Amino acid sequence: MKEEKKNRSERRAVEARDNRDNYRRDPASGDRSVQVTVDTTPPTISNVSASVDANGRVTVQATVTDDETGVKSVNCSYQGPGDWVRESFDMMALGGAYRGTSKVYTQSGTFNYAVEARDNRDNYRRDPASGDRSVQVTVDTTPPTISNVSASVDAHGRVTVQATVTDDETGVKSVNCSYQGPGDWVRESFDMMAQGGGVYRGTSKVYTQSGTFNYAVEARDNRDNYRRDPASGMIESTKADFKLSQT
Repeated sequence: MKEEKKNRSERRAVEARDNRDNYRRDPASGDRSVQVTVDTTPPTISNVSASVDANGRVTVQATVTDDETGVKSVNCSYQGPGDWVRESFDMMALGGAYRGTSKVYTQSGTFNYAVEARDNRDNYRRDPASGDRSVQVTVDTTPPTISNVSASVDAHGRVTVQATVTDDETGVKSVNCSYQGPGDWVRESFDMMAQGGGVYRGTSKVYTQSGTFNYAVEARDNRDNYRRDPASGMIESTKADFKLSQT
């Protein structure tokens, strides 16, 4: 339905007096007139869409236009998984569209939302007019996969640990080797760097005495899901003067 504009005819005349009280009116009789048209049409909202990224954030986008007084504000009213009350975020103009992003969600569920817009006369429109649009939020709770773990000792007493680490959901954030070698009083760690093809590799400090090098590979994805390999127990092998154990 097309909104009607409020039209009103304003009638005016200009009157003037000089310091001798001589008087003139323009027009001499009757009035001049001009049409006053008040904008009562709210903005138009179209092309509304929502997408969920791997980190549990929802981005809402819409096309909002107002040919009369222009768009004043656009926001998204929403209630997502685990929210007790309805909240909102501003949507900013970006290349002809308006876009905004929610907070991070840590649980899966339904994200209910509506786009609200006002023009510079405070005319208001909501899309949808009643109820909500919705999109499903699916949160990654699966840790990275660790495989092909191996360790080798060079002639200088350094241990190189290698593993294949993958994560198909949010990607691998970090991989490290937690270890305790010959003569170490406490457990330490070193970062394992990506070598390509999902392979990660890192090297320990130099050891100057023989003994057992106990180690485990730890990985986190971009949702901080954690995996350790091995989860428990140990695997032992011997290389040079070291006895390697994976714990």
